[in-house]
Amino acid sequence: MKQSILGAILAVGLASVNVSSIYGLFATAFPVSGGVLGSADIEVYWEDQCVNKISSIDWGRVGRGAEKSVTVYVKNTGNVPLTLSEDTGNWSPPEAETYLALTWTYGGEPVQPNEVLPVTFTLSVSQSETEVTAFRFDTYVTGTETLLYQRIADCDSLANWRSIGRWDTSLRLNRRDYVEGAASIEERNPTGRTRGARYNPPETWDWSTYAFFKVWVKGQFKGTVTIQVYTNSQKWSRWSFTLSSAKTWQEIVVDLSSAPRAVGRRGPADLSSIDWFDMVYASPNGWIRWDDIRVEPLPLHTLTPEARM
Repeated sequence: MKQSILGAILAVGLASVNVSSIYGLFATAFPVSGGVLGSADIEVYWEDQCVNKISSIDWGRVGRGAEKSVTVYVKNTGNVPLTLSEDTGNWSPPEAETYLALTWTYGGEPVQPNEVLPVTFTLSVSQSETEVTAFRFDTYVTGTETLLYQRIADCDSLANWRSIGRWDTSLRLNRRDYVEGAASIEERNPTGRTRGARYNPPETWDWSTYAFFKVWVKGQFKGTVTIQVYTNSQKWSRWSFTLSSAKTWQEIVVDLSSAPRAVGRRGPADLSSIDWFDMVYASPNGWIRWDDIRVEPLPLHTLTPEARM
């Protein structure tokens, strides 16, 4: 898979579910209880209206081989989307972890700011007999801000790039004018006709979990630029946009979920299997540069409204 995954991951919320002071024999039913501690960015409630914050969970009596479920409501009180994760620890005695299991129904979707998400925890008890008569463990639910994107091309190298079209000319690196890294890619004097460039590394990309294709473009013209992504030569999708001003870097954003302007003979590109993409620029009459090509789940930069699809 073609991937250069970059991102900043910041843990911003933590809720600790302490299943503690649990006494009993596994051969019989035993009481299970514990506390819930929420941070400034994650709060846990008994209802979706978020009226009663949970301070403890009483699981009741749970017998050997049995399980019991409790539904709680997790609220993101921060100002960024959070992805939740769950872990257990502090088992006492350590062998208690062999006989108890805690699972949840969280599916991995980001929890948006002020969103309330129902989550069901299920406590399962082993059928095995044990002499453990008292046990304790903690469960941690962590909210993580993940700004994740996949860089498709940093444009610091001409590897896997080539010009396309009848008026083929050489591409070159511009090490003086770029958005990030060490260079941008430039084509000069493209003869005033429709020109293009193709990026085609040897493997395929999976863009199925991404919503936006993004590229920074700068040109000595105001005109149309087309992005065309391919699964193969007969399955492709095309989007077009207009540069709003000349000689200014503009961040172009293509919404991959929007309807393409045109598709291939056998239908649109399969976003889970992208082989290459083309950038086609119509009658630029001068030069064009591009840099920092990526796909993202959410737009992470300030956009130029005229350039947004």
